[in-house]
Amino acid sequence: MERFYLEVPCLERKEEAIAYIKEFQEYGSQINGAGGLNHYLEDYEGWLLSEEAYNLYAPCMYEPTYGKYNEMMTSLLQSQKVEIYVYRTEHYAAGMLVLEVKDASAEITGIAVNPGCRHFGIGRKLVKQAMESGRITKLYAETDEEGVGFYRGCGFTVEAVMKHYPNGTVTRYSCLLQTGSQEINE
Repeated sequence: MERFYLEVPCLERKEEAIAYIKEFQEYGSQINGAGGLNHYLEDYEGWLLSEEAYNLYAPCMYEPTYGKYNEMMTSLLQSQKVEIYVYRTEHYAAGMLVLEVKDASAEITGIAVNPGCRHFGIGRKLVKQAMESGRITKLYAETDEEGVGFYRGCGFTVEAVMKHYPNGTVTRYSCLLQTGSQEINE
């Protein structure tokens, strides 16, 4: 059975973590009886800093190393402006979405899906869950040619933008999804 849930990187959101634990108790998850809220919070923070999480997220990074990932994720876990969504199966994490939230808008700073799990709608489910959270009305992303089809498929409006760098000019794509603009296809 696949389960989808939200990972929340701060202790201030205890109610959401408690709701998560209660939800998983209904499904007989391994979290049931595992030491309660503190164990859960330590467990997901530990997982977010793990090699498994790094291997999942590394394609979102420029010249990734575990050290760079660990430093970045440690900083994200301390931020009140970051939300992390993880799509999990019974045995492993299949996808991760990292958002930087400001008011009712958010920017996707990284979205990753396990290569063996691509083309099954996991990325779309992550985006849909973020938009259905009720906290976000606008979702932004910037991508390259390889990722633009994914965002279009999720209902984002896409605009090509020329970026000038010391080594040359590249085409990037600015993507926007707003509440009520278009239903996210699954």
